[in-house]
Amino acid sequence: MKRSLRDYIERREEGGSRGSALEEGSLLAEVLSAIDSALEKLGSRVRELEESARRLEESLHLLRADLYRAPPPGEAVLPRAGGEAALARVYRELESVGFVSMRRALEPLRVRDRLRVVEELKRGGLVELKLEDDTLFVDPEVYELLVRGLSELRSGDPEEAVEALGRAGRLFNELFRRGLLFFDARRGEWRML
Repeated sequence: MKRSLRDYIERREEGGSRGSALEEGSLLAEVLSAIDSALEKLGSRVRELEESARRLEESLHLLRADLYRAPPPGEAVLPRAGGEAALARVYRELESVGFVSMRRALEPLRVRDRLRVVEELKRGGLVELKLEDDTLFVDPEVYELLVRGLSELRSGDPEEAVEALGRAGRLFNELFRRGLLFFDARRGEWRML
């Protein structure tokens, strides 16, 4: 193929004087056939890569879902580790609400167990929002819904915002209640501090 293409280019540059029109047409057909074949292989490979990317995306989604699922009740109540029980509560709250307040979740725990739970949540890929008196750990999908939804909202009514944001509405309420969200009337948009 490389030689055929090179021959064809050389003949075209020389004005086609090295062979008959039939030879040149045959050479051109061979080159075009090789290009078509290469394009088919490339298209097939692109489809394979797209399918692999889709499967990886599905796997990532399933892994995230497993991360937020609480361990079985028998495992969550091991007497030796208050941290595991707290972690199970945190995962249940994350699954149902989309975020968790560390102050409320960790209050009854010893310092060692608090640190263990916080480290586990940080490794889990959650969005960490440090507030003045608390830290919220947020499901990344809920946080993305909030950010995207805030950019689309044009009403300054918090109740309408909560309704429009769906699953991210509770996070909106929490941040609004704490004074971390406000409606900028001049710009006509919600802003987060």
